[in-house]
Amino acid sequence: MKEAEELKITQTITGDKQKIAILNLHGYLDSNTSPLLKERFLSLDSQTHCFVLDFSDVEYVSSAGWGVILGRIKDYRDKGGDIVFVRMNREVASVYELLELNKVMKHFITIQEAVHYFSGEHK
Repeated sequence: MKEAEELKITQTITGDKQKIAILNLHGYLDSNTSPLLKERFLSLDSQTHCFVLDFSDVEYVSSAGWGVILGRIKDYRDKGGDIVFVRMNREVASVYELLELNKVMKHFITIQEAVHYFSGEHK
């Protein structure tokens, strides 16, 4: 067993009229690593308020991880943006549904669907 799990974040900025940050997360999103995600959100504040979080390589999300996301989502929505998810594994998706986060946050199968969501047709 590893001593400390890590979180790696890679990003892509896309979109013509509205910039969208696609964050690919790798590893564990917990109380030790969630500050990295919060820092990334804050560092991108001047560029966008639209985020797609790719969870395909996320093995675990703790309440601290969900808390960081929920803590930013209202602010981004107030500014016309949002945070959406793509490609959650079964374990992460089951917690997402158990906590009923699917009622307040959107999940898409593909990155293309998530990017299309920000095209303005959802508003």
